Amino acid sequence: MIRGNRFLILIWVLCLPFLSLNAQNLAPNPGFEAYHNCPPYPGQIQQTVAWDSPNNNSTDYFHRCAEPDHGAGVPINDLGEQIPASGNAYTGIRLWIPIIPGNPVYREYLAAPLLAPLEADVVYEVKFKVSLAESSSHATDGLGLYFSTLPFINERLYQVTSHIQNPVGNILKNQTEWTTISGTYRAKGGEQYILIGNFQDDAAMTRILVDEQDAPKVYYYIDDVEVTPCAVPSVVSSSLDTAFCIGMSLLLGGMSEAKGYVWNNQQQNSTQTISQAGTYSVVSQFACYDFTQHFSVKTTDCACDVSLPNPQLIAETTPFSPIQILPNAGITLQKLEIFDFSGRSLVVLSGADQIGSDVLHLPAGMYFYQLQFQCVDALGKATAGKQSGKLVLVR
Repeated sequence: MIRGNRFLILIWVLCLPFLSLNAQNLAPNPGFEAYHNCPPYPGQIQQTVAWDSPNNNSTDYFHRCAEPDHGAGVPINDLGEQIPASGNAYTGIRLWIPIIPGNPVYREYLAAPLLAPLEADVVYEVKFKVSLAESSSHATDGLGLYFSTLPFINERLYQVTSHIQNPVGNILKNQTEWTTISGTYRAKGGEQYILIGNFQDDAAMTRILVDEQDAPKVYYYIDDVEVTPCAVPSVVSSSLDTAFCIGMSLLLGGMSEAKGYVWNNQQQNSTQTISQAGTYSVVSQFACYDFTQHFSVKTTDCACDVSLPNPQLIAETTPFSPIQILPNAGITLQKLEIFDFSGRSLVVLSGADQIGSDVLHLPAGMYFYQLQFQCVDALGKATAGKQSGKLVLVR
């Protein structure tokens, strides 16, 4: 079947080159794979390379190399059972244990020097993964990460404002899978140390009971810490002029894999179906940047469409079958001319009655045609149209 041109765009997907950045992870030993010695028992964070407990509490280090019955193994250990998010190791910290009134709070932390200081005004993407241990009686939303220009001195509770924070109300209850805590941080410059833990006192800390335990606690495994400069595309906006058929609809789409979308009409879906011409825009929100797409959309009358089905053999006794011209509504056929492969005109038919009378018979073979017609659009405007193409007759 041969058809005239038709404008019908269902969805537009934009692919753009990104700046080629060597986004080095500045967190040292991010998966806690490297170690000085296999942990002989829990509370041995000093056995992993680069990380320590800044307040000298018993932050734990777990590795597959540990003896299975010594409590610091992977995946089973004294605090529960968990497969590493990657590799063979992870760490663990107590964010809360009950205390006797009048005694200081107890917190465990993870701290490390970065591989290089952060650069001023550079935006960094920060991530780390957590999983609630089975030995936890409670879960919390109070887990975050803090940057410092100076090493951390020994404090029982670091009451600082975290730069990366798990959202308030997002209670971290998952004990079977890892949950990623992430965010972006625009550096002031010179930050060289990171601290992971809880930065609230007991009164301010949210705790939700998940399981009665003999030794109540809030305990999380930690793995895969990342601090990387943001990768930004070479352009952060685009424009597209497009059209679709009157009476139909068009599906516009934002950039794939964005964290959120905001359209100019405040809709927040990744796509939007439109049925009217106009100007549309969407902001696709990524962790480190926003990408804005502008759409200038027009409608066009797609009624000027003429179909020429390839004739098929009707019966063995029928040597020829007719060519049928099938115009859409609003089209008046005016002239049809058929050419052979050499360009020689074989048939010229004029007038709608003659063209549509099924009197045209040709032997099997390849031909070329030119068709002239008049099209009246949805607004009543008449325009002259032409259509040409290849026609293969099969007998």
